[in-house]
Amino acid sequence: MHFHRFLQKGSLKIQVDQQEHGEQEHQVRSEIVALDPFAYPSASCDEYPRSFTIRIAGVGEVAAEGHIWPPNSELPEYRLGNRAAGRQGFYFYRNDRLIQAGGWNGLIQNETEPHGSLARVRIDLPLSCDASFSLNVQKSSVIVPPGFVEAVQTAADPNGITFDRYRQTALQAYRNRDLRAIVRRTPIPGQGLPVRIAKEFGHYAPEGEEETRSIAMLWEEIEGDDFFRLDQEQGRLLLNARYRDKVLAGLDPEPDDVPLVKALIFCLLGSDLMTVKSSVKRRRELARINRILSAAASLERG
Repeated sequence: MHFHRFLQKGSLKIQVDQQEHGEQEHQVRSEIVALDPFAYPSASCDEYPRSFTIRIAGVGEVAAEGHIWPPNSELPEYRLGNRAAGRQGFYFYRNDRLIQAGGWNGLIQNETEPHGSLARVRIDLPLSCDASFSLNVQKSSVIVPPGFVEAVQTAADPNGITFDRYRQTALQAYRNRDLRAIVRRTPIPGQGLPVRIAKEFGHYAPEGEEETRSIAMLWEEIEGDDFFRLDQEQGRLLLNARYRDKVLAGLDPEPDDVPLVKALIFCLLGSDLMTVKSSVKRRRELARINRILSAAASLERG
């Protein structure tokens, strides 16, 4: 990785061989291939990469190129030894050698927060900045000059797109990845229904569908008169606790109470938990269903 530019240009070749003590060299060698942390096949966002100008007081201007990796990549160039989250941030090059591979250099506190994993920023340090950007003892990371973080926070590209907006776009791309993963899994009821009933739903998952998503059905305080509320991101189907006594009709409250009611509601709403955003038409239908259920629950005798 650190010498990937030289390997790509062919100006450097690295080979690894092995030889047992006391044995003749067997001449079998493995050639090391370049591992380019910016070698994604296509851009995740049409607007990126973008070039930002970082103006540091007393130092000058430094060019930075913000990249956003495609979500869900299995390429070794992204995974980098299964440490992608720790490889987000700045990639400092000097004379084509990669000095620092990731890290935000004080820009943010949690440098390994997974939602930032797609953001990588390429910076080629000009020779004129040698006195301002020093290296640690191991020569594996860059010590940035005073004012660097503030300069990055105010950096923008020629179109006025700020560096902060770039980071927010990368965060959103990762969140969308999580939401797409949710959609791919078939929802089945979990918490809130007896196990034997929840298992019945599992039997009716689409044939060949291996991944399911357990949905919690919970009584919770919900603001307003809605009978239910869908929480697609967290995988919850919430029932308004204000109607619980009415629905129980004198029965004791239990974690898996009124299984018939809950099973019917899941049959009615389960497909809505396979999407993260309902259509306008479906939102109207859900509002109508809510009004019907809340009106019916209000008429139940407690």
